[in-house]
Amino acid sequence: MSSSLAEPRWIRAVPRPEVGLPALVAAAAAATVLTIELGLPAGLAAVVAVPVPLLGARWGRAPSYAAIGCIFAAGLAIALLGDGGGARGVQRVAIQSGALALMWEVVHSASHGRRRATHALSASEARYRQLIETLNVVPFELDPKRGRFSYVGPQIERVLGHDPESCLADGFWAERLHLTDRDEAAAAYDAAMASGTGRDFEFCTRNASGDTVWIHEIVLPAPDDSGPPRLRGVLVDVTARHEVEAARQELEARDAQKLASLELLAGSVAHDFNNLLTAILGNAAVLLDQLPEPHPGRERVEDVVVAARRGAELTRQMLAYTGRASREIQTRDLSEIVRETAQLLASGISKSARLEVEHSPHAWVRADAGQLHQVVMNLVMNASDALEGEEGTIRVRVGTEEPGERDGGTRTFLEVEDDGVGMAPDAVRGMFDPFFTTKVQGRGLGLAVVQGIVRAHGGDIDVRTAPGEGTAIRVRLPLATEPVHEEAAQKPRPRPVPRAAEGCILVADDEPQVRNVLRMLLESSGYEVLEADDGVEALNVVRRLSGAETLRTLRAFRPDLPVLLTSGYAEEEFSELRAHGRVGFLGKPFRRRDLSERLADLLAT
Repeated sequence: MSSSLAEPRWIRAVPRPEVGLPALVAAAAAATVLTIELGLPAGLAAVVAVPVPLLGARWGRAPSYAAIGCIFAAGLAIALLGDGGGARGVQRVAIQSGALALMWEVVHSASHGRRRATHALSASEARYRQLIETLNVVPFELDPKRGRFSYVGPQIERVLGHDPESCLADGFWAERLHLTDRDEAAAAYDAAMASGTGRDFEFCTRNASGDTVWIHEIVLPAPDDSGPPRLRGVLVDVTARHEVEAARQELEARDAQKLASLELLAGSVAHDFNNLLTAILGNAAVLLDQLPEPHPGRERVEDVVVAARRGAELTRQMLAYTGRASREIQTRDLSEIVRETAQLLASGISKSARLEVEHSPHAWVRADAGQLHQVVMNLVMNASDALEGEEGTIRVRVGTEEPGERDGGTRTFLEVEDDGVGMAPDAVRGMFDPFFTTKVQGRGLGLAVVQGIVRAHGGDIDVRTAPGEGTAIRVRLPLATEPVHEEAAQKPRPRPVPRAAEGCILVADDEPQVRNVLRMLLESSGYEVLEADDGVEALNVVRRLSGAETLRTLRAFRPDLPVLLTSGYAEEEFSELRAHGRVGFLGKPFRRRDLSERLADLLAT
C-alpha cells in the first residue's frame, strides 16, 4: 500500500463511537455542572468540543451529530443557567455548534476520500498481484555484473520448483544455464545496460525435479542512482509453446517420411509397370506384323495396344507425382498453354459453369508443355466439380508477380479460382496427398500429380479457401527469358533418312521380358542382337552393374560406341551420361516406331 495514502497514526488513536460517545457525553455534562455550580468560565464547554471535528475521520454521521448535539445542549444550559449572557450566549452557542458541524463535515469528507482511494489502490494491487501470481511469469531484479538475483517473485516456486530465498544465492542462476545460454544471457544483459533498452532471449533449463523447462527472459535497465546498476525483468514459462512446436515438427517429419515412402513406392511400381507395358506393346507390335491385314485377331491386338497406352498414362501420372516423369523442357508461353487447354475443356466442364480466362503477354516458363496442360486440366476440372452442378464461374488467370520473401526472382503464376463450396481446413491439409479425394468416385491422384509436376519445375502452390467462399489455387513457376524468334529456329530439324538396318546391337536390361521384346523388334528390323546374359564373362559383369555404371564401363574401352538408354524415369536424370559421346534416350514404354526413329537419329550422328 502507498505510504502517502496510509491513515495517520492519530486517526488510528481515535476511539470508536461505542466508547468515545459516552465519554464525550459524560465530559460535557461534567463541564456544564462545574461551570454553573462553581461559576467557572463558559469556555470550559468549548474545550470539550475541540476533538469533535476530528471524530469525522473515523465516526459515522449519526454518532458524530449526536456528539455535536450533546455539546450544543451543554452550551445552551450554560448560556441560560450560568453567566453566559442570555440571548447573546444562546446565539453564540448556536453559531459555535454550526461551525462545529461544518468542521466535522470537512474532516469527514477528506477522511472518507482518503479511505476510498486507499481501498481502490488496495483492490487494484490485489487484482494485479492475483494476475501476476497466477501466471507462469516470474518478476525479478538482478545485478548484471555478478549475475545474482536481488529479488525473485514467489512464482519461481511454481515455474521451477525453487524456493525464492534460495534463488538469491551467489551462482544460483549461472549454474542452471547451459554454457551457450550463459554467454547469450551475459550478452543480452550487457546490450541492455549499454543501450538502455530492453532485451529478450530464450533458453532451456531444468526445474527442481529435473524436467526440461523452456524460459523466455525479458530484461530492462532499472534506473537507480543510489546503488549499483540493476536489471529488472520477467521469466516466462514457454514450455507449452515449445512442446506444441516440437509436436508439429514431429508430425511434419512423419508426413514427409510418409510422402517419401509413397513416392518411392509410386516410382518403383511405375518402373515395373513401364517394363511390363514395354513388353506388352513390343509383343503386340510383333503380332501385328505377323497377322495378315484381314485377320480377325488384329482387332483384339489393337485393343491390347489401346489398353497398354492407357496404362502408360497412369504410370506417367505416378511418375509425375514423384517428379521423375520424362519431360521435354522448352521455353513456352504459359498463356498459350492455358488457351489451348481451355479450348479443350470448354465442353468438358459443368454445363452450369462459365469459364473466364485472363492472359498475360510475358508469362514465359521453362517447362514441359504436356505436363503443364495436365496441371491446367486437373485444376479446372476440380474447380468444375466444386460447383456441384450449380451455376458459377471458373476464372483462370495468368500473370507475373514480384518476388516475395522466399522467392529468388519474379515469378509467373497460373491461378484457377471458383466460387464453389470451398474447403474446410482438414481438406486443405490433405488435398495434395495421393489418393485423397472428396468425390464419390475418383482416384484422388489429380492434385498429387499437380504438386509433383510443379515441384519438378521448381515451383510452388498457394491455396486460398474457406467453406462456402470458393477456392483459389495459385501455381507459381520461375519466370523464363523470352526465346529469340528466328525463322530457322521455327523450322523442325529434318529427320535423317534411316539407313538399312545393319550391325550388332547389345541389349542389356534387368527385365527378361523387356530384353526379349527388344530382341524381337530389333531382329525383325534386320539387326544382329546380343543380350547381356549371352555367356560372355565381360557381359555378365556389365549386366550386374547399374545403367550408369554399365555405360561408364563400356565407355572405358569403346568411347565411340553409340548407346541408347531406355528408362521410365525422366530424361534429366541421365543428363550427365548424355553429355559425353553418342548417347540417345528413349522413355518407357515405347512403340516400335519410337525405337526405330531413335536408333536412326543415334546412328546418323
